[in-house]
Amino acid sequence: MQMLLLVIIQGFRSYRDQTIVDPFSSKHNVIGKNTSSVLFFNFITAIQFVLSDEFSHLRPEQRLALLHEGTGPRVISAFVEIIFDNSDNRLPIDKEEVSLRRVIGAKKDQYFLDKKMVTKNDVMNLLESAGFSRSNPYYIVKQGKEIERQVRELKTKISAMKEEKEQLSAERQEQIKQRTKLELKAKDLQDELAGNSEQRKRLLKERQKLLEKIEEKQKELAETEPKFNSVKEKEERGIARLAQATQERTDLYAKQGRGSQFTSKEERDKWIKKELKSLDQAINDKKRQIAAIHKDLEDTEANKEKNLEQYSKLDQDLNEVKARVEELDRKYYEVKNKKDELQSERNYLWREENAEQQALAAKREDLEKKQQLLRAATGKVGGLVFVVTRQCEFEICLTFKNTDAIPMISKLRYNPRFDKAFKHVFGKTLICRSMEVSTQLARAFTMDCITLEGDQVSHRGALTGGYYDTRKSRLELQKDVRKAEEELGELEAKLNENLQWINNEIDQLMNQMQQIETQQRKFKASRDSILSEMKMLKEKRQQSEKTFMPKQRSLQSLEASLHAMESTRESLKAELGTDLLSQLSLEDQKRVDALNDEIRQLQQENRQLLNERIKLEGIITRVETYLNENLRKRLDQVEQELNELRETEGGTVLTATTSELEAINKRVKDTLARSDDLDNSIDKTEAGIKELQKSMERWKNMEKEHMDAINHDTKELEKMTNRQGMLLKKKEECMKKIRELGSLPQEAFEKYQTLSLKQLFRKLEQCNTELKKYSHVNKKALDQFVNFSEQKEKLIKRQEELDRGYKSIMELMNVLELRKYEAIQLTFKQVSKNFSEVFQKLVPGGKATLVMKKGDVEGSQSQDEGEGSTESERGSGSQSSVPSVDQFTGVGIRVSFTGKQGEMREMQQLSGGQKSLVALALIFAIQKCDPAPFYLFDEIDQALDAQHRKAVSDMIMELAEHAQFITTTFRPELLESADKFYGVKFRNKVSHIDVITAEMAKDFVEDDTTHG
Repeated sequence: MQMLLLVIIQGFRSYRDQTIVDPFSSKHNVIGKNTSSVLFFNFITAIQFVLSDEFSHLRPEQRLALLHEGTGPRVISAFVEIIFDNSDNRLPIDKEEVSLRRVIGAKKDQYFLDKKMVTKNDVMNLLESAGFSRSNPYYIVKQGKEIERQVRELKTKISAMKEEKEQLSAERQEQIKQRTKLELKAKDLQDELAGNSEQRKRLLKERQKLLEKIEEKQKELAETEPKFNSVKEKEERGIARLAQATQERTDLYAKQGRGSQFTSKEERDKWIKKELKSLDQAINDKKRQIAAIHKDLEDTEANKEKNLEQYSKLDQDLNEVKARVEELDRKYYEVKNKKDELQSERNYLWREENAEQQALAAKREDLEKKQQLLRAATGKVGGLVFVVTRQCEFEICLTFKNTDAIPMISKLRYNPRFDKAFKHVFGKTLICRSMEVSTQLARAFTMDCITLEGDQVSHRGALTGGYYDTRKSRLELQKDVRKAEEELGELEAKLNENLQWINNEIDQLMNQMQQIETQQRKFKASRDSILSEMKMLKEKRQQSEKTFMPKQRSLQSLEASLHAMESTRESLKAELGTDLLSQLSLEDQKRVDALNDEIRQLQQENRQLLNERIKLEGIITRVETYLNENLRKRLDQVEQELNELRETEGGTVLTATTSELEAINKRVKDTLARSDDLDNSIDKTEAGIKELQKSMERWKNMEKEHMDAINHDTKELEKMTNRQGMLLKKKEECMKKIRELGSLPQEAFEKYQTLSLKQLFRKLEQCNTELKKYSHVNKKALDQFVNFSEQKEKLIKRQEELDRGYKSIMELMNVLELRKYEAIQLTFKQVSKNFSEVFQKLVPGGKATLVMKKGDVEGSQSQDEGEGSTESERGSGSQSSVPSVDQFTGVGIRVSFTGKQGEMREMQQLSGGQKSLVALALIFAIQKCDPAPFYLFDEIDQALDAQHRKAVSDMIMELAEHAQFITTTFRPELLESADKFYGVKFRNKVSHIDVITAEMAKDFVEDDTTHG
């Protein structure tokens, strides 16, 4: 019985160090784990790696994936070796133990049979001869049955395809979104660039109109303000005079009333003094108010001047900041353009890198070849001979003189300390011109000789030499390897030098750009701060201008009131000490009348001036409001928009566009130059191609001419050959006729030899004329009869042979067809019988049958044949007595887990656990019919309940008498039928497999009862 004896693993997946699995039992072996199911899977994969077709064609990346990856040195190769027990000589090798090893590396995949390299086909044929049939791959069963594996693979493929479809859809949506954003951004930029110029023209035109309107309104204001000031001045003088006259009249009326108000002069004077004191105090208050308003107006004027100075300074600072920002923008785009140029150059170097990489790959390949040759050469280093130099005895003939030979030692250069060693080795060797000279000198002087071609003549008489491959010299190979390594290093350095320099330059430029961007943000923040401060100063100036006029009017009112108080005070002072009168004097009465007339006139004039002032003031207010709130405000907005446009056009966008345009023009120019070079090269190449085509056409024409000549000569030769054949045939016919005439006298030949051809034709014509009298006679009848009789006999014999051959072939075909039919029926019956028996053992009370599906020859109908049906009339309905295998279309399975005939179900109607049980029953049935040497089962009981697991365990115990089983499980039932137990451990990313006891096996399967 063929079985696995030992498995040795090293460097394969999780098995880093060499792992030798303890010899397997010839019956049932259980391998468990205590860390991860991946460990046993790696062990199963290692066996499949050697035996299964699944790993027959591995790509380099798949081979690398099988190598161990973990801590420590990198594994460069791995092997799995299986030692078979060949005591039954099932393998066609005369040994009791056969070793099969597979070794893989990054660039190798080799098989070794008993340490001898063999091909993969030889291995597959050897395994197939030992019973590892490709048509029955069920001696290795992974987790779940084969059908479920295929379903999982299909589902995995479907999921992968759906996932890929979703990824493609998401990528497509993202690409559409990005494209839309880019299109919208490009359109906005184009619209903005197109609209800036029009907007600037519109704003300039609007500014010009605003300036014209402002100039017009300022002219109108300049014409109106003098009139307003004149009227206002007149009105102020009139109001002041009216107030003075009214106060004077009031004082006269009060003087008249004091005569009745006071009883005595003293009382009146006392009141006047008191009133003067009050007036003085009020006058002082008015003066203080007037002084405060004067100071306020002076401060306002000073602040206005200071505001204007600050505004002018801020405007100057703003211009400097703008200039600095524009300079930074220009510098930024200069650096950016330089960076873009370097990036373009780097892209060009990347394109050139492909050619360099090809050269680099060629150098690496050359280096690997030379290293391989060096390793092969160093593997044959020969032996070492040690000689003590003080004991060296040598004779050297440096005085040898011959024009055809020189001593070899005279041409060697070496360290004097090795003089004895060199003389010992090379002292008795001559370099000769030819082989003849070498032979003569070797005999004459008993010295070894060598020619320039490498032929050697020993002084003992031996001749050696011939071709010597200098490529196999270890010294030359070492020099070549060193040279190749130096060239490889230079090429790699050259490849990386320019890219490294450009990357460093780009990094420096990126740092400069970041610094410039920082400065830009700083100056732009300063610009914004200055603009904000200028706006605040302008608002303060406007606010002070708004409060200036009311303060002036208040000042004028206070001054008028002060004049009135001073006038009253002067009047009271004048009245002080005068006589107390009940009536005004005549002079005072005249003065009152004059004042009344003057007051009426002043009131009338003041009303006229007031109306005129209000009218002019309305005009000025309207014009100033229109100027300040409309024209100037809009002018400021237009100026701001123009400044923004000017900054955009002249600072960032215009500079960027100009710089980028220059860079693009340069790149376009370079591209055009490169394109022209390519066009020239293409033109030259095409011209060369045309020349070659023309030359080829000429040669083709010459070839055609020669072929025509050859064909013509061939036809002529054929004609001559045919004519020769005809003449020979005619000669043969003539000779035959001569022979048919019988023996001719000698004179018949001698008689006509002297005749000419014309004479012979004339005589022949006379004979033919005589023969025409007998034309109705078939002169060839006898010959034809003999020929036809011979052909008839040959054809009859040929027909009899063909009939016998046809009969034999039909008999053989019927026998083979019958044997084939009987083999199928026998195999089906055996598998069906075994399947029913195994299923009844696995499912007590259950019933299962295999169904052979049949159909007619034309495929018009199909039917099922149950177990044991062998009658040909149940087949396709063929009229032949020999049944045909074409009637079989497939095999089906019907099972019942209750044993009732009415509850027989197909596979599609079963649950997952039931399908697993049916699949195991079929595998066991096939094993009984066509047993494999051993079986690998990976968690076949995962979908079974305890009862069915026990049944499967019993079945394995029964079958283990005739086959070897290696299984893995997480349940205790399979342990009961096992003969040997193994545990897989995983430490530091390295797997170890050891033999364990049954108790230890039960311990870790009980700890993992939750495993699904």
